[in-house]
Amino acid sequence: MTSPRRAIVTGASSGIGRETAIAFAEAGMDVVLASRSGDALRTLETDLCERGLRAVASTCDVRQIEEVERLVEMARARGRGVEPVCVHAAGVAWFGGIHEVDARKLREQIETNLLGAIHLFRSALPWMLEEGRGTVVSIASVAAEHAFPGAAAYCASKAGLRMLARTLAAEFADRGLRFLTVMPGAVDTPLWDFQPSAPPREDMLSSRDVARTILRAVLERSKRRYDELSILPPKGIL
Repeated sequence: MTSPRRAIVTGASSGIGRETAIAFAEAGMDVVLASRSGDALRTLETDLCERGLRAVASTCDVRQIEEVERLVEMARARGRGVEPVCVHAAGVAWFGGIHEVDARKLREQIETNLLGAIHLFRSALPWMLEEGRGTVVSIASVAAEHAFPGAAAYCASKAGLRMLARTLAAEFADRGLRFLTVMPGAVDTPLWDFQPSAPPREDMLSSRDVARTILRAVLERSKRRYDELSILPPKGIL
């Protein structure tokens, strides 16, 4: 019998995070929705609950360790005897020469994409170890292994996220915990709305397709173990 799961999804107000939260809830998980965007988050919570699915929203800035700790404690307090699932989908990107992009935007990418994941995983590990099981999903990017001009801070943050998951797997995989890094190519999300240029959005992956791939990997219970998944649009990386 499959054990019940409770998932924390950061960046759940839009893009991959939103679609992953929906896919998880539709699969029967109890989902804790987290994002800085309170209004969008509450709208998603209402939509899911009106469908009879289990979801609760919590505004959270993953750059702030105290807020992340409160988020994890809230998820943990919803009841024991479940398998924790943590998905770090919160992410930002600002493209341009590293000497041209505002320093605050460079810092925001590192703090959101990488430090936010460190905060989430650090806070959730005691809960997972207590349950003796758990799944950690890091939404990285093909930018974790491919250098893209004008994306130095973004590439660095995603490469760091990938190595964070690898290191934690080396530490905790023998204690019932699973670590999955997802590295999609270009995905049609609001991230591109603020960029000076972008590949044709009709050629990109959809957030829903990425979310369904994540769900299948999380639910996998065979002798296979997924460590990293690269997901590319039909035309390649873009």
